[in-house]
Amino acid sequence: MSWGIVVLAAGSSRRLGVPKQLCRYQGESLLRRALKTALHSEVGPVFCLLGQEHELCRQEIGELLPPERCFYHPGHEAGMGTSIRAAIRELRARSIDLKGVIFCVCDQITLEPRILCELAHLGDQGEDGQLAAAHYGSDWGTPFALPSSKWDWTELLDGDKGLKKLCVHQGVEPAFASFPEGELDVDTQEDCVRFGVERCTEKIVTKSS
Repeated sequence: MSWGIVVLAAGSSRRLGVPKQLCRYQGESLLRRALKTALHSEVGPVFCLLGQEHELCRQEIGELLPPERCFYHPGHEAGMGTSIRAAIRELRARSIDLKGVIFCVCDQITLEPRILCELAHLGDQGEDGQLAAAHYGSDWGTPFALPSSKWDWTELLDGDKGLKKLCVHQGVEPAFASFPEGELDVDTQEDCVRFGVERCTEKIVTKSS
């Protein structure tokens, strides 16, 4: 049995104004870069959770993942907490047997396979596995490893309530993998200019449009 990796790519990118998944860095979309990083880690099977502009994102994924490895989350606008919960529900519905899942996002442009490998190693520790997360600066967060023994916790997630708030609620501190560059992510137009990310031309389509 191995770990799996879920690339969370369902966000609405409201601050950026265009789907960040389709923005390009060093000639490749952020979505494809994240998926390739996950695949190159060889940690285990890779999955992708889509939401905003899911059809365009699925086209962008192309040959990297088969259709059955791509999940669609219709409630993605409610926040990352619901995306994490939706991904676990999809894995369970398909009876996919894993030690656990490493969640990563597509806008951490410096993510490397070794970080995912280290998180899998940390997640293996203990009788039932342990939570593990990337640590950067004075903060921590994605990517993070969630062992299958703690998947039930995700049912407590809602809105933007993510792993950090859940850990506080459960009184648990994860093991940490050092990832100093993890705080470099793409959220705004200023970030695009700063990191040399090329904005995509697709505009975000809202439900009221």
